[in-house]
Amino acid sequence: MNNTVKVIVIIVFMIVILVLNWLVGSYTDKAINNMEAGVAQLKKTLLAGNYEESKKQSEKLRDNWNEYENKFAYFMDHEEIEKLSVKVAAIAENASNKEYELALEDSIETKFLLEHVKDKLKWKLNNVF
Repeated sequence: MNNTVKVIVIIVFMIVILVLNWLVGSYTDKAINNMEAGVAQLKKTLLAGNYEESKKQSEKLRDNWNEYENKFAYFMDHEEIEKLSVKVAAIAENASNKEYELALEDSIETKFLLEHVKDKLKWKLNNVF
């Protein structure tokens, strides 16, 4: 193979990698933004004292996370996935057991973890090296 073909193959692979990175990044941003919106709404509902609605929202949040969790496993650190899974499950359990203050604490921690994951997966120079 001559040098021109090698250069073309390398360029094509780099383009494929960049496109895949962009697709994964946009999916991750969309999913995490959706989860953050659900956590924010749940927190608002808990602070308002609407406990029946908060129970429904926590179950919906858990269902949403279960959908994303399997897809995130392909490209995200499994430790981060596990932390989020535990927190989302704790929110749902605490809301269903009428431990609303604990559910509120877990929702705050979940929001922080989601922001951390979002920042960690962004395409930035300090994340590459």
